[in-house]
Amino acid sequence: MRKFVQMFTAVSLAVSLLVGCGPTQQKNETTATTAPEADDAKKGTATAAGDTTAEGAEELSGKLTIWWWADQMEIIEDFQKLYPNVEVEPVMIDAGDYLTKVQSTIASGGQLPDILMGELSFRGKLFSMDILENLEAEPYNFDRTQVVDYLIPAMTDENDQVLGIETCQSPAGMAYKRDLAKEYLGTDDPEELEAMLKDWDSFIEKGKEVSEKSGNKITMIPSLGDVYYMINGQSKAPRISGDTIDMAAVTDTFAQVAKFRDAGIVDKIVQWTPAWFSAYGSGNSIFYPTACWGVVDYVKANDEQGKGNWGLIVPPSGGFNWGGTTMSITKSSENKLAAWKLIEFYNLTKEGTETKKVLQLIPTSKDGASDPYFAEGEDEFFAGQNIGDVWMNRVIPTIHINPITKYDIPDVMAVELVLSSMNADTSITAEQAAELYKQEMENGAPEITVK
Repeated sequence: MRKFVQMFTAVSLAVSLLVGCGPTQQKNETTATTAPEADDAKKGTATAAGDTTAEGAEELSGKLTIWWWADQMEIIEDFQKLYPNVEVEPVMIDAGDYLTKVQSTIASGGQLPDILMGELSFRGKLFSMDILENLEAEPYNFDRTQVVDYLIPAMTDENDQVLGIETCQSPAGMAYKRDLAKEYLGTDDPEELEAMLKDWDSFIEKGKEVSEKSGNKITMIPSLGDVYYMINGQSKAPRISGDTIDMAAVTDTFAQVAKFRDAGIVDKIVQWTPAWFSAYGSGNSIFYPTACWGVVDYVKANDEQGKGNWGLIVPPSGGFNWGGTTMSITKSSENKLAAWKLIEFYNLTKEGTETKKVLQLIPTSKDGASDPYFAEGEDEFFAGQNIGDVWMNRVIPTIHINPITKYDIPDVMAVELVLSSMNADTSITAEQAAELYKQEMENGAPEITVK
């Protein structure tokens, strides 16, 4: 029981750190000019666009409540410019406590808000609770073709109903330290590095050379958790489908993780610990799997002296999704139409796209994501590299997302335990890791079937 509580605490911490949809900051060095420009553009279009996008806005009224963890009042303020008679009350709840708050409110007979947010790690459970509206049904009539295709599996439940609209894209690639790349790999040029590291086997072999050249002082990646996030994010073989675990997929994932570990190219740091955050500035690893929001939250926040020393590449085998947040309407909402108008405004209109420019978030609508703004902007922290172009035109086209499931929370807990064990005991094989995962899943979700 103690182990379960410890792992749940760790997962809650990970959720709070992985909410995604934070600032992309791909224009970080020009924020002083780009953000106001986006704001001016937004102000200039709100009235004219509002005449069409917000038809009947004056008649729409009432009060909305929304539970969220990010202080993004710009969303509400811009929405109310179009819908002035709708009052919106945000309630701040920590992401790590969010699902527990929802469950306890239901258990006590309390009132849920009109709009719930769904972080990717607990979204599968949230979607399984029969408390959310099908947004493709009347009166919402959401058309899923409006949204970037790869996101749909993360917006639908096991019955293929769209229960939430993704609020931003969270593409992830590999950030790297240019000085270490140049010293140990012979180049810091992103195109040359991608050509050199064309697949994971090449990556591992180069990692062995780095280890030998540095006297085992420099590694390719700081933690096994980072390896897992990439391998799992790139996998097109879901290990859980319905109520069944595919143990072949489980074993394959841990076999790939073990291959990195056994090659000696991964540091022993445990993901999400203070040492892991410090690693961004320590200089002991070359590559750091990073989402667009991690550029600010992880890279820049933890390597204050690293300006000009970072680069970004597409990983071997392609990019992956890391995080994300949906907006959903509760079945108990008494103002469903207004709730939908807020969700629609923020995620499916050009006015909402302007708001996302100010917040530095990548839109999920196809129209919004096609705006050239999001693929522009050189970042001085990344030596002038246009990382917006990397995200939009190089990483995102390669992303695949497996369907979310109601077992995602026990799955994450089991994986975290297995990775910790594999890191502490290098004799643990992929088969033993898979067996440990199986045991933990059977404890955490006794009703699940193993094949």
